[in-house]
Amino acid sequence: MKSDISVKLRPHHSMCIQFFVGNGYSNEFVERMRKVIYFLEQNDPFVILVESSDVICTECPHERNEICENEDKVAAIDCRCKIAAGIGDAKAIRWSELKKTVNERIIRCGKLSEICNDCCWKKICTDAVTILSSGNIEDVLQKSSDFYGEEPH
Repeated sequence: MKSDISVKLRPHHSMCIQFFVGNGYSNEFVERMRKVIYFLEQNDPFVILVESSDVICTECPHERNEICENEDKVAAIDCRCKIAAGIGDAKAIRWSELKKTVNERIIRCGKLSEICNDCCWKKICTDAVTILSSGNIEDVLQKSSDFYGEEPH
Protein backbone atom coordinates (compact mmCIF):
# COMPACT_ATOMS: atom_id res chain seq x y z
CA MET A 1 0.00 0.00 0.00
CA LYS A 2 1.34 3.44 -0.86
CA SER A 3 1.08 6.14 1.75
CA ASP A 4 1.01 9.90 1.37
CA ILE A 5 2.78 10.17 4.71
CA SER A 6 6.42 11.17 4.52
CA VAL A 7 9.33 9.95 6.62
CA LYS A 8 12.55 11.86 7.25
CA LEU A 9 15.60 9.68 6.64
CA ARG A 10 19.32 10.29 6.47
CA PRO A 11 20.61 9.02 3.11
CA HIS A 12 22.99 6.46 4.62
CA HIS A 13 20.12 4.84 6.53
CA SER A 14 18.77 3.68 3.16
CA MET A 15 21.78 1.36 3.06
CA CYS A 16 21.70 0.34 6.73
CA ILE A 17 18.09 -0.73 6.48
CA GLN A 18 18.85 -3.16 3.68
CA PHE A 19 21.32 -5.06 5.88
CA PHE A 20 19.53 -4.79 9.21
CA VAL A 21 19.34 -8.16 10.97
CA GLY A 22 18.72 -7.07 14.55
CA ASN A 23 22.01 -5.55 15.66
CA GLY A 24 22.07 -2.12 17.25
CA TYR A 25 23.26 0.14 20.02
CA SER A 26 20.54 -0.98 22.45
CA ASN A 27 17.29 -2.94 22.60
CA GLU A 28 15.42 0.35 22.20
CA PHE A 29 17.39 1.23 19.09
CA VAL A 30 16.80 -2.22 17.56
CA GLU A 31 13.07 -2.02 18.25
CA ARG A 32 12.90 1.49 16.75
CA MET A 33 14.74 0.30 13.65
CA ARG A 34 12.35 -2.65 13.28
CA LYS A 35 9.33 -0.35 13.57
CA VAL A 36 10.68 2.10 11.01
CA ILE A 37 11.55 -0.67 8.56
CA TYR A 38 8.17 -2.29 9.01
CA PHE A 39 6.45 1.02 8.32
CA LEU A 40 8.57 1.67 5.23
CA GLU A 41 7.96 -1.80 3.81
CA GLN A 42 4.23 -1.83 4.54
CA ASN A 43 3.40 1.72 3.44
CA ASP A 44 6.00 2.72 0.82
CA PRO A 45 5.89 6.34 2.01
CA PHE A 46 7.70 9.29 0.51
CA VAL A 47 11.16 9.61 2.05
CA ILE A 48 12.43 13.11 2.70
CA LEU A 49 16.22 12.93 2.64
CA VAL A 50 17.65 14.98 5.51
CA GLU A 51 21.11 15.88 6.69
CA SER A 52 20.17 15.87 10.35
CA SER A 53 18.47 13.67 12.89
CA ASP A 54 15.85 11.39 11.35
CA VAL A 55 13.19 8.92 12.38
CA ILE A 56 15.81 6.25 13.22
CA CYS A 57 18.11 8.52 15.22
CA THR A 58 15.62 9.06 18.04
CA GLU A 59 16.87 5.97 19.91
CA CYS A 60 20.56 6.33 19.02
CA PRO A 61 22.82 6.93 22.04
CA HIS A 62 24.94 9.29 19.91
CA GLU A 63 22.06 11.72 19.35
CA ARG A 64 22.00 14.77 21.60
CA ASN A 65 19.19 17.30 21.11
CA GLU A 66 18.66 16.09 17.55
CA ILE A 67 22.35 16.40 16.71
CA CYS A 68 24.67 13.44 16.21
CA GLU A 69 27.84 13.41 18.31
CA ASN A 70 29.58 12.07 15.19
CA GLU A 71 27.94 14.53 12.80
CA ASP A 72 31.01 15.18 10.63
CA LYS A 73 31.59 11.47 10.02
CA VAL A 74 27.90 10.71 9.47
CA ALA A 75 27.44 13.71 7.17
CA ALA A 76 30.37 12.50 5.06
CA ILE A 77 28.76 9.05 4.73
CA ASP A 78 25.44 10.72 3.80
CA CYS A 79 27.19 12.79 1.14
CA ARG A 80 29.00 9.79 -0.37
CA CYS A 81 25.72 7.85 -0.39
CA LYS A 82 23.82 10.63 -2.16
CA ILE A 83 26.52 11.06 -4.79
CA ALA A 84 26.94 7.35 -5.49
CA ALA A 85 23.18 6.75 -5.68
CA GLY A 86 22.62 9.86 -7.80
CA ILE A 87 20.02 11.22 -5.37
CA GLY A 88 21.76 14.45 -4.49
CA ASP A 89 18.92 16.73 -5.53
CA ALA A 90 16.03 14.51 -4.46
CA LYS A 91 13.52 16.26 -2.24
CA ALA A 92 11.18 13.33 -1.75
CA ILE A 93 11.31 9.84 -3.15
CA ARG A 94 9.18 6.75 -2.53
CA TRP A 95 10.84 4.25 -0.22
CA SER A 96 10.61 1.48 -2.84
CA GLU A 97 12.40 3.67 -5.40
CA LEU A 98 15.09 4.78 -2.94
CA LYS A 99 15.74 1.19 -1.85
CA LYS A 100 15.96 0.01 -5.47
CA THR A 101 18.26 2.88 -6.45
CA VAL A 102 20.64 2.31 -3.53
CA ASN A 103 20.63 -1.41 -4.21
CA GLU A 104 21.45 -0.96 -7.91
CA ARG A 105 23.90 1.94 -7.72
CA ILE A 106 25.73 1.15 -4.48
CA ILE A 107 25.25 -2.38 -3.18
CA ARG A 108 25.32 -4.28 -6.49
CA CYS A 109 28.16 -2.10 -7.80
CA GLY A 110 30.45 -2.89 -4.87
CA LYS A 111 30.58 0.69 -3.58
CA LEU A 112 29.35 -0.04 -0.05
CA SER A 113 32.81 -0.43 1.46
CA GLU A 114 34.12 2.89 0.11
CA ILE A 115 30.99 4.78 1.14
CA CYS A 116 30.90 3.32 4.63
CA ASN A 117 34.66 3.15 5.11
CA ASP A 118 34.57 4.63 8.63
CA CYS A 119 31.26 3.18 9.86
CA CYS A 120 31.41 1.02 12.98
CA TRP A 121 28.75 -1.32 11.51
CA LYS A 122 30.51 -1.78 8.15
CA LYS A 123 31.61 -5.37 8.82
CA ILE A 124 28.01 -6.59 9.10
CA CYS A 125 27.18 -5.18 5.69
CA THR A 126 30.40 -6.12 3.93
CA ASP A 127 30.15 -9.70 5.28
CA ALA A 128 26.63 -9.86 3.86
CA VAL A 129 27.88 -8.54 0.51
CA THR A 130 30.56 -11.23 0.46
CA ILE A 131 27.89 -13.86 1.00
CA LEU A 132 25.75 -12.21 -1.66
CA SER A 133 28.55 -12.27 -4.20
CA SER A 134 28.56 -16.05 -4.01
CA GLY A 135 24.82 -16.28 -4.61
CA ASN A 136 21.75 -14.28 -5.39
CA ILE A 137 21.40 -10.86 -3.73
CA GLU A 138 17.61 -11.17 -3.68
CA ASP A 139 17.82 -14.31 -1.53
CA VAL A 140 19.79 -12.58 1.21
CA LEU A 141 17.81 -9.37 1.00
CA GLN A 142 14.64 -11.46 1.31
CA LYS A 143 16.04 -13.09 4.47
CA SER A 144 16.66 -9.61 5.85
CA SER A 145 13.17 -8.60 4.76
CA ASP A 146 11.74 -11.69 6.49
CA PHE A 147 13.34 -10.51 9.74
CA TYR A 148 11.52 -7.20 9.72
CA GLY A 149 8.52 -8.27 7.68
CA GLU A 150 6.51 -9.18 10.75
CA GLU A 151 4.91 -6.46 12.79
CA PRO A 152 7.23 -5.36 15.62
CA HIS A 153 6.07 -5.39 19.22
